[in-house]
Amino acid sequence: MRAFIATAFVVVLGLATFAYGSLELGLSLLPSPTMEAELLLGGEISGFSLESTSIIHWDTWVWQEFSATWDFGPLSVEGKILFGPSTIDFIYDELVLKMSFAGLELAFYAAQLSDAVLGGPASGAALRVTGSFGKVGFESVTEFGATPEG
Repeated sequence: MRAFIATAFVVVLGLATFAYGSLELGLSLLPSPTMEAELLLGGEISGFSLESTSIIHWDTWVWQEFSATWDFGPLSVEGKILFGPSTIDFIYDELVLKMSFAGLELAFYAAQLSDAVLGGPASGAALRVTGSFGKVGFESVTEFGATPEG
């Protein structure tokens, strides 16, 4: 039990060392009182970062977003998931895998939209290849029901 507590303490201390956060508040009094708040909490260690963003308006929680990124040499992984107050399930999620080598960048995008959102449920993916040969650059995008731009 003591080993578990000591390990938990070291993990929490380690995470606190690499943690960051911010809070932005906006208040408008005229023409009617409104307040907006954005709370960002995150941490980063060894190329891996995790963030949480909360958006709140006057009396309503607007959304909660979690995102994670991991960079390991030529490989990059990004993921996001978005929740809203009106549904228990997610609203949106996205996964982006990127790999760079020999002047080429391969990127795979996959996303899902919940049926709680107008136009949902929907899902799709896209593959983007970019690079250059000397002064000539190229880009190829193959879409499978989604676009890399969002």
